[in-house]
Amino acid sequence: MAQRYAAAGAGAIGGDGCGFGEIRRPLRLIDEIARLARKIWPVCTAPELASRTDVSVRNAEQWLAGRQGMSAEAFAALLRSDVGLDVLEAAMGDARPDWYAALRRRVREERLEAQLQALAAEMAEIKQERASAQKHAR
Repeated sequence: MAQRYAAAGAGAIGGDGCGFGEIRRPLRLIDEIARLARKIWPVCTAPELASRTDVSVRNAEQWLAGRQGMSAEAFAALLRSDVGLDVLEAAMGDARPDWYAALRRRVREERLEAQLQALAAEMAEIKQERASAQKHAR
């Protein structure tokens, strides 16, 4: 009887290993996310991952150990979190569709703009300090 249920389950939706929650060996998405999580949060990895996906720490530990797949809801929560861009990068792997290349360019532009603004503010501060020092030297 148990064999019959197992055989029926194998043909069910997601039973062929194509469900999001299943660990798909060719893609290894959960492995990439686990590697990324350990890189971003080398200390307290499971609690950090759990807090961003609204799951238990035990669930996050199972993902990190590769014993359990991640739900679509948890993956979406990670994409929406403060590390979403890094998660997207890990999920994309080597794939580089046109829309993704455009997104990466836009992100680089925004980062460079932010750096330019920070440098301009630092330059203004230095000029102000120099003017103040010259004024006091007189």
